[in-house]
Amino acid sequence: MMIPGCNPDGTDDPVSISLGGTAQMRLKMEISPDLGIDSGTVTISKGELVYSQPLVFEGNVATVLFENLQPGLWLIDVELRDEDGYVLYEGNGEAEVVGGQTATATIVVEELSGGLEVIIEMPGSISQAKIVFQYGGIHTMNADGSDVVWLSSGYDPDWSLDGAKIAFTKSGFDIHIMNADGSEIQNLADTSTRDVFPEWSPDGSQIAFSRKQDGQWQVYVMDSDGSNQQNLSSNAWDDMYPAWSPDGTKIAFVSWRDGNEEIYLMDANGSNQTNFSDNPAYDVPEAWSPDGARLLITTDRDGNRELYSINVDGTDPVNLTNHSADDYQATWSYDGLWIAFVSNRDGNRGIYLMRADGSGLVDLTQDSGFDSRPDWNVRPE
Repeated sequence: MMIPGCNPDGTDDPVSISLGGTAQMRLKMEISPDLGIDSGTVTISKGELVYSQPLVFEGNVATVLFENLQPGLWLIDVELRDEDGYVLYEGNGEAEVVGGQTATATIVVEELSGGLEVIIEMPGSISQAKIVFQYGGIHTMNADGSDVVWLSSGYDPDWSLDGAKIAFTKSGFDIHIMNADGSEIQNLADTSTRDVFPEWSPDGSQIAFSRKQDGQWQVYVMDSDGSNQQNLSSNAWDDMYPAWSPDGTKIAFVSWRDGNEEIYLMDANGSNQTNFSDNPAYDVPEAWSPDGARLLITTDRDGNRELYSINVDGTDPVNLTNHSADDYQATWSYDGLWIAFVSNRDGNRGIYLMRADGSGLVDLTQDSGFDSRPDWNVRPE
């Protein structure tokens, strides 16, 4: 990253430094010639960290890219100047960046009361995403809780990563799939067994699920058309609740083989099964972070069901909810910024939203019903 005014000799020539992070932020603007803009500077800050870069002008487009940022919420300040260096327009905003990803914002000069002003438009997961959930059937809603739409009877919904299909369990305990609008429902596993908790593989080619057969639960996988059904966990004890890693190479699941609910990890073909949680408490995997670095789990190691985020090597467990109520059934948004989950903190079972660090709590459903099993749709383009 190039940062003006940082040279040891006191000069203002830009220097290149490494910021030690993995996130990026890109800002761009289209410039109308009649605005008189000749140059501009973008400054971003996060706590004591402050970095500035000039806008790079190419024709009627100006851009700036900040690399190697620490993940988190960054404040943005923009100054746009004329050819004499006078500030014509200025504005501010914010952007939350995720490790390993690039957040893209747009700088807009809009006509507001009192003249022109710089507006920073940052796409956000709340305004652009949808959530599928269970409430007397399968429903979808916007990620701000609005526009609730009923799709089908059933439960345990899971959205495919491309956003085209939803897998779910229907009465009779068979795994079904349907289009995201509720059309073209298909029964994939019409058997005498009890099949629940479907989970799409990241590439959409397979569905993992829990099957009870001959009195025992096991983790199975099948192709997305219902063929090639295989027992993955293949254990003498109950195994349930599969959760794919983002790269599709691992599956987290619950096993009772150690005398209590432990989280196990295995390769996608069922090999190399290892105890991840290794804790006497109740532990259930919920979802992997989009970058694959952390696992979101439900645990009662604090006396009630709480949501924890843990590194995939088992280190750095963080209690995200830290509430006397039960919090569980959680899912990460596609950009890693938000977590949707179920809580009974208001006396009934509702769906809530929080930032990935546990802040910014929002009650999405705000009703007296029993809402559960939220899952996010695909990243919007």
